[in-house]
Amino acid sequence: MPKKTVILCEGVHDLIFFSILLDQKGISYRSVYNRELTETRERTPETNTIRRFISRKGGNTKFLIKDEDGWKNCIDNFVTLYEDMNPKYRLLLCLDDDQKTRERLKRATNERFRKDILLQQSEFLYQTKDEMKHLVFFIPGSLERQLRQITGKNPDLKGDEGRSTLTSFIDQCRREDAPWLSALETILSD
Repeated sequence: MPKKTVILCEGVHDLIFFSILLDQKGISYRSVYNRELTETRERTPETNTIRRFISRKGGNTKFLIKDEDGWKNCIDNFVTLYEDMNPKYRLLLCLDDDQKTRERLKRATNERFRKDILLQQSEFLYQTKDEMKHLVFFIPGSLERQLRQITGKNPDLKGDEGRSTLTSFIDQCRREDAPWLSALETILSD
């Protein structure tokens, strides 16, 4: 099993959410915002970022969290990276759980690979059927919807206040023993 994991998430809030979870567990990570990759003059910035992460330059960093700027980019990049089958890292695709997203993922993988590559492990988790065992995790509804339901706060907060809101949200989910968060934390700890 690879020692490094690339997390592909839909947006900035998801990236911050994962960074808080990893910080709280004392797990090393690097985060990359989509805008950083689109504003660079590098020829293949995403490929270069992943190469640096899995190389010696990546050191002991165990996770690379990438904001993909939307579910479509997230799914497309997952399919591309899955096809690469690089044994040096495992993928964790994190998506909002709605019918449209699930259908898009299934259609994209079936079109590209001419078969179903995912095996359902739980209500929230799928695993690829190959030896790499890449993961797809669905947050019920969306992170923003969960945040609004549990804290009653607006998920579009910026800066330190937004990070503080997400931290409080995580703490409250733990107190309420939210099954999806427990499942996600187990994945991050493995």
